[in-house]
Amino acid sequence: MDTYFARHTEGFDVDDRTREAIWKSRRIAIQFPRDKNGDLPESDNSSLNPKDYSGYDRRVLEAFKELSTKGGYVRAQYHGKPGFLAGWIKPDSAIRIVKGRWGNREGLQGRVAKLKTLHLDKVRHITAVEALRLVACQPRQGTFMKWRIVGQAIERIVEGRARGASLESLLPGGPETMCSEFLRVRHTGLPQLAHLVMPVGRTMKDVDIYGLATDGNRILAPVTFYELGRAREKLEKLLNYKKKDCHLVLFCQTEQITIKDGVKVFPLSRAFDEFARTESGKRWLKYAT
Repeated sequence: MDTYFARHTEGFDVDDRTREAIWKSRRIAIQFPRDKNGDLPESDNSSLNPKDYSGYDRRVLEAFKELSTKGGYVRAQYHGKPGFLAGWIKPDSAIRIVKGRWGNREGLQGRVAKLKTLHLDKVRHITAVEALRLVACQPRQGTFMKWRIVGQAIERIVEGRARGASLESLLPGGPETMCSEFLRVRHTGLPQLAHLVMPVGRTMKDVDIYGLATDGNRILAPVTFYELGRAREKLEKLLNYKKKDCHLVLFCQTEQITIKDGVKVFPLSRAFDEFARTESGKRWLKYAT
């Protein structure tokens, strides 16, 4: 089943009492009171036909209806509530209109608000600290959407299944962080990481890891699931950073450790397996998968 992300902080203009009622009833909700012309009618638009809406509102309602029909797993974030709820929407669930009161964003404080809602089953309350590993890969904007990037992470939480310790089970950003931690472990043929210079991952153009080695030289390393043949472009870009005081490392899917044009090519799967056998790796994987 698909996984969805519901954020009850954007696109809502309801009072605190209404927000609290949605939370306590373990429902996810969307508002979208405007009509297909984008106008706000005298009474909130409560139609469940996407054609009665326009633009973004229409796309969200289509996704909401798809969830109600097919079912799926949901991570729901609520305004003013730490952590989040994880739950399951049964297939063929009815979308229920729940009435509340408007807030004051539109200057309509106290007017009846009509929310489209679905009930969550198998609900698990995930604390703020437990939620941190999912925060980095959650959508930055939007009220409700499919959340493909997390794979089966929410399903495992809802169903109470143990998190598997595998390379594939790492969340987005996990393989890059894992490789940086692996570099801290002394390994013959690889530089040992002493310090990170920049945050790991998406903040840099051509590399995922930029740090200082214990020998005082810099470490530059991209991380990819591509096989070496498909990772040729990453290898070529890494060569632009070739200097006497730089260790260049490429983590990719390959059978053996090799050196290509001065770049140490290391098997990504081997890095995971070796790291997972160390005490520090075991501790890290407990919270990263």
